[in-house]
Amino acid sequence: MDFVAIDFETANEKRSSPCSVGLAVVKNGIIANRFARLIRPPEFRFSHRNVAIHGITPEDVKNEPEFPEVWQAIRPYIEERTLVAHSAAFDMAVLMKTLGFYHIPEPEFRYLCTVRVAKAVWPAIGSYTLRSVATMLGISFDHHAAAEDAFACAEIVRCACKQTESRSIDQLAERLGITFGRRVAWHKKRKATEFSPSTGDLDPTHPLFGRVVAFTGPLTSMERSDAMQHVSDVGGQPARSITKKTDFLVVGGRYFDVFAHKTGKMQKATEMVAKGSPIDIIGEDDFLKLLAD
Repeated sequence: MDFVAIDFETANEKRSSPCSVGLAVVKNGIIANRFARLIRPPEFRFSHRNVAIHGITPEDVKNEPEFPEVWQAIRPYIEERTLVAHSAAFDMAVLMKTLGFYHIPEPEFRYLCTVRVAKAVWPAIGSYTLRSVATMLGISFDHHAAAEDAFACAEIVRCACKQTESRSIDQLAERLGITFGRRVAWHKKRKATEFSPSTGDLDPTHPLFGRVVAFTGPLTSMERSDAMQHVSDVGGQPARSITKKTDFLVVGGRYFDVFAHKTGKMQKATEMVAKGSPIDIIGEDDFLKLLAD
């Protein structure tokens, strides 16, 4: 059971004013890591109401990085992952509004709201605030500290899985009849099998002819759907996941050297290569060179 619990605190009424983010990373059903980052909000404006809730002041964050720098640290835990949040609509709005403010490409991920989970698993507790649910379950945490809230959120999911005898978060959602929210990094997403060559004049000597090509991370040269069409146009087979049939994993843009090794697809591909799989992991520049051959 793998997922990441996330919690944001904001400086004021704007969703694009995060001043702290906390994550609790669950791997194989165990909380493997939890951490928080302070963030200098773009307007550097704090409302008294928000400060009264979380206790973070302008003095606390005046020397902290703004969101784009923090994003580089947390992005590997979000892109292509399953997120959970308590009252997820708020945290997802903070994330997407802030990405939009800084013109940062949106990642793809899915998410589950633990308020909905709690209501489905424990329908008689009355109040479904994070504190109420956590207290009922005996979860001890420091409320409104981002990493602590993320921890409590993760524990709620773990308790819900135990209560429903679910071995994964997918099985939990299925048993409760809850659907995942999704963010997709490109528009009009098509199945990989829906791509076909634009011309029948294919060159069997092209390096991508007959090869299965998957992608991870945002491309800087084109939309991912366009890249998949280019693969199809030279006789290759675009794919949206890593399997034993994968020949190439293309890692988008500048994230190749720094962060791509932490994405879900990259982790899987690296593990498969270590076991002898012939997957070739390449950067976007090398992919463009292959297309041009």
